[in-house]
Amino acid sequence: MPYVAEGGKMAKITYTQKLANKQLCSMIIIFSILLLIFFFIGFFFAVYSYYVILGMLIILIAEVAMYSIFPKRISNYKRYYHGAKGERHIKSYLGKLEDSHIVVNDIKFPWSKGNIDHIVIGRNGIFLIETKSHEGTIICNGDDWEKKKKTKGGGAYLNVIGSPSRQVRGYTYELKAFFREYFPKLSNRWINAIVIFENEKAKLEKKNEPKECKVFDKPEELINFIRDYKLESDIELSKEEIYDLKKKLEDFSQT
Repeated sequence: MPYVAEGGKMAKITYTQKLANKQLCSMIIIFSILLLIFFFIGFFFAVYSYYVILGMLIILIAEVAMYSIFPKRISNYKRYYHGAKGERHIKSYLGKLEDSHIVVNDIKFPWSKGNIDHIVIGRNGIFLIETKSHEGTIICNGDDWEKKKKTKGGGAYLNVIGSPSRQVRGYTYELKAFFREYFPKLSNRWINAIVIFENEKAKLEKKNEPKECKVFDKPEELINFIRDYKLESDIELSKEEIYDLKKKLEDFSQT
C-alpha cells in the first residue's frame, strides 16, 4: 500500500487522500493532453497555413475545457486535501486517549458510499466521529447548516452547506448494519454521533443542537466528552467485545 510522509513518519494514505490524489492526477493528465494539442497546433501553423482555422477552433475548445473543467477539479482537490489533513489531525488527538479506548480510522464498508473518519470504542460506549476542516464562521441551527461568506465588496452573506449532522447520523446506520452482520448482540446499542470542526480558523455558532448528534470545534472538547461519557442504559462493553470489534473493524479500515 502507498505511503505519504507525515511529521517525519510514514503514514498510509487515507481514503480521502486517495480522492485528492485522483483529482490531482486527472488535472495533470488533462493539462498534458492540452500541451500536446498546442504543440501540434504550432506545428501545423508552421507547415500548413490552411490549418489555421482548424487550429483556432481547437484552441477555443481547449480554452473552454480549461475554464470549465479545471476550477471544479481544483476545488475538489483542495476539499479532499484539507479533509485528509484534518482527519490526520484528529487521529493524532484520539491517540491521546487511554488504552481503555481503541480507535479505528478511515473505515469503508462495502455497502457504504463514503468513509467513516473515526470510530472510538471503550467500555463506556461507541463514538462515531466525522471530521470537518471548514474555516470561517459555521452556523448550526439543528440539522440546517450555513457558512458566512464575504463578497468582493467586503459584505457578508450566508451560504447553505451540506448537513454534517445528517451525514454522521447516516454513518451510524451503516455501523449498525455492520453490527447486525457480525455482532448481532450489539445491533441495538447506542452510537454517539459526533461532528468535530478541527480547523483552528473555524468559528462555530450553535443556535440549536442537531438531533442525536454532538458538535465540537475544539479537539480537546471532543477528547473530554469521550473520556467523561457515562452510559445511561447500555451495559458496559467487555474487554473481549472491544477487542473483537477492533479486529473486525480493522478489516474495513483503508489505512
